[in-house]
Amino acid sequence: MAHKRAFPPDLSRPSSAWSAMVCQRAGMYSFVHPDADDRRNLLHELDEDAKVRLCAEIAYQNVVYNTAPLMDAGLIRGAKARSMPTVPERLDLALEWLVRRSPTIGSRPLSNQGEGSFIAFSYCRPGGQSAHPALGIGSAEADAILMFLEQQGLVEFPSGHEERLRLLMVSHLGYARYEELRKKSVDSSRAFVAMWFGKEMDAVYNGAIRPAIEDAGYEPDLVKNVQHNRKIDDEIIALIRRSRFVVADFTAGKPEEPRGGVYYEAGFAYGLGREVIFTCRRDFVEALHFDTRQYNHIVWEEAKLPDFREELRHRIEATIGPGPKTGGAGE
Repeated sequence: MAHKRAFPPDLSRPSSAWSAMVCQRAGMYSFVHPDADDRRNLLHELDEDAKVRLCAEIAYQNVVYNTAPLMDAGLIRGAKARSMPTVPERLDLALEWLVRRSPTIGSRPLSNQGEGSFIAFSYCRPGGQSAHPALGIGSAEADAILMFLEQQGLVEFPSGHEERLRLLMVSHLGYARYEELRKKSVDSSRAFVAMWFGKEMDAVYNGAIRPAIEDAGYEPDLVKNVQHNRKIDDEIIALIRRSRFVVADFTAGKPEEPRGGVYYEAGFAYGLGREVIFTCRRDFVEALHFDTRQYNHIVWEEAKLPDFREELRHRIEATIGPGPKTGGAGE
């Protein structure tokens, strides 16, 4: 496949006839038929960096938690709003990809199909001259990332072998670094809440979600209540990275208007290894996307908020443990 642009043709031309497509770099994504025209217009508004970020997000969701993300306005606008990660962050992302493709010690993550997702996952642009065309990566930038990881002792492969990249393995230092990254910047006392900001949800948050988190010994973070001086998407990502777990409520104003941002935030948290607690108002359960319907949601009703508060507290304590505010370890 020729890469003349930073955005693969199969991702830049959504088809209204299909409900799922596969990007040769990023992986599979899904979409809703009636949204095809709006989505196509939004995609054409993205600059090259935003296209790379969008590909990276799709690859991340495919690789990290094996799901096809919903290509909707929230996902596209999120890619447009976010900043490119720093070089150290991209090296860490590349290491994460390699570790996740190496489930056992001695695995060779670049020996099988799917190496193309390494580029997207690591925010590498396609094209350029690769020193290893047989590998299929097709990016000098990707080669450079692997070289830096080798210099740091995080990956290792035999020198002087024509198939050296296909023989690459994550070193013991690489696995140790990955475990450090999973725990990095996690505040054991914080919980991020992803939810719809409609006024009718104020009573639900203040009467059930917030007190349940506090009862369990944690401090809730709702992004609209946090003072910050950054783009909202950057602040959300920073809060999720810092949080011990996430409460994601998928209720929306109308069943046909799913909360795309909540799906994204729950997926991002899940990819980081954070525990995600799913909740939803009873009359909205049937509208849940198939990717999340399989999870055990706490189903609540407005007339029974005390019951919701109690069930949510019990779920937090059962899955995460009592938080620091109750004297628990929060681990």
